This record gives sequence, structure tokens and C-alpha cells, in this order.
Amino acid sequence: MFFEYQSEFNTIKKITSGKTGLVYPPSPSFYGADSSSLSWEDFYYLATRNVNQTSFDPFAPIKLRAEEMWYEQKRPYYNIYPSIIPSLTRINLDSLRVDHVNYPLKSLAIRFPKKSHSLNFDYKNKNYSLQTLMVLDNFSMKNKSDGEDVNYLVFWMNVGEIHEPTNTPVHLFRFLSKKPGLTVTEGFQQLREHHTANEGVIYPISFVEDCAKLVCTLSLMSDDPDIVVPDVLNADASKYEKTQDPKYIEKAKRRGKFGWSVGKDLQISPHIRAACPAALYWTGKGRKTPKIRFRKGCVVHKKKLQNIPTGYADK
Repeated sequence: MFFEYQSEFNTIKKITSGKTGLVYPPSPSFYGADSSSLSWEDFYYLATRNVNQTSFDPFAPIKLRAEEMWYEQKRPYYNIYPSIIPSLTRINLDSLRVDHVNYPLKSLAIRFPKKSHSLNFDYKNKNYSLQTLMVLDNFSMKNKSDGEDVNYLVFWMNVGEIHEPTNTPVHLFRFLSKKPGLTVTEGFQQLREHHTANEGVIYPISFVEDCAKLVCTLSLMSDDPDIVVPDVLNADASKYEKTQDPKYIEKAKRRGKFGWSVGKDLQISPHIRAACPAALYWTGKGRKTPKIRFRKGCVVHKKKLQNIPTGYADK
């Protein structure tokens, strides 16, 4: 089971019509309609054109736009399985330039398992695990210093923190400047941290860095059919596995299921002693194309193991 991404549209639908005076998200009366009757199209049309930057959350309009595009794209998602998470957060990306960090979709929800996994931390005697990430890629904004248009990758982390006065989710965001020529490390250093990062639950720097690594690493794996597998309807899973017929993907998409499983049928061999069983490799002509590959022998395909004949040990 995986956490569902909680959009601002979902949140506003849950706020009672009598709840007023909210700074952000706005109360239902802001939209001129009963919140229960709002469609996502109406909500984001009104919200992205009327919610201005505030000292409380200056990047709220960007998040609303990210979610609007997510709905437009049929709410795509990645389900991240726990066995692959450590590998995605240990890869050394020092040599990777921001030019190579590109997602196949403009906006994507990354969902994490409800059971225990390695992306977690303790704060004030309570444990917090990463539940979801929302990623917005190639979002263009003007650089205030020189007026130049720069593309950014933005992601929002959700660990289940709740803003008590409004009972709404609190997400911590990070920006990656995709100004050509920058390394990933340099790209994350281009924008100063907002003061709200030090309010509420304080995320350890190491945790945020691991999330950033995972986001960048996933962007290099979208075309790996062994790791990133289309998520079809349960009734069609065995048929798709045998035929790889894309009609099952389209059928799932029509039913509102548009996503991929990452690391579902893989586990890392316990016999591998390397610090990280996966690594960044430069491939293609002139070795200019970055790819994430698992070192030989470290990945076990569980389904393949299940198909190995047994019972012949005496022969």
C-alpha cells in the first residue's frame, strides 16, 4: 500500500463551508461556490489566477500550477518500493549537470510505501517517514537579479506534518535551478532557503539531500523497463506481463490508473558489500549520456526466482 498524494483540491473539498478566515489555502467562500460542488478545473482556474504570493507561502501559486498540470495529465505517479530506496539515495551525483535531469512528464506524484522504509527521521520524539513527493519539471521563472528566464525543477516533500489551525498538510519544497552548465549540487544552491523551513517540523539536511538525490536519480531511470514498470489494473497484471501489450496500459489510464512501479520485482542481494549497488554511468557516443545502472550480480528478479524449477536436488 502506498500513500496517496493529497492535493490542494482534495484539501479544500474537505474544509467545511463554515471555515473562514484562512490565509492559505483560501476558505471555500473565496471561490464563490460550495466547495463540494467544485470541479478540479474550476478550483485551479480560480486559485491559480487569484492566489497571490504571501509571506506565509510565496510559492503557493507554483504548487497550485503544478497540481493543475498533474490533473491535466491524468494524475501520473511513481510507486517507489522500499527495497530500491537506499540505492536511489546513495548514488554520487557530483558530476551530473542539471541539463540531464529531465522527467518524461511535466508534473508527477511520487508515492512511498505505508510500511517502514529508509527515508525517515526523528523530530521531538516522533518518527516521520516520507509519504509523497510532488515534482514539477522545467518550470520557467525570471531571475530577479538579471531578468533572465530560467527553468527549474521543483519538488515538495510530505512527511505527514499538519498545520494545526487549518488541519491541512504542510509540504517542504526545494528548487533546482536548471541554468545550463550547472552541476546538480550548484543548482540546488542557487536559491536561498525560505524562513518557513525553520517552522514546524524541522527536516534534517541529510534527509532533504537524500530526497533531492532520489528525485534526480529517478529522472535518469524513466526508460529502464526492468526497474520502471507500467502499473496496470490488477485483473490485467498477468496478461500484461506475458504480452507487454500497451492496450492494458491505456485501459488502466482510462480507469484513472496512470502510473509506474519502481523496483517492484527487484530486491538487492544481501551478498553485495558495495556501499551502493547502483551507480551513475556515462554512455552513448562520446559517453555524454548519463544512465543509472545496477552493478552486475546485485539485483535479484524475484519473479524470475519464483519460476526456477525446484525439487531436483537428489538428481
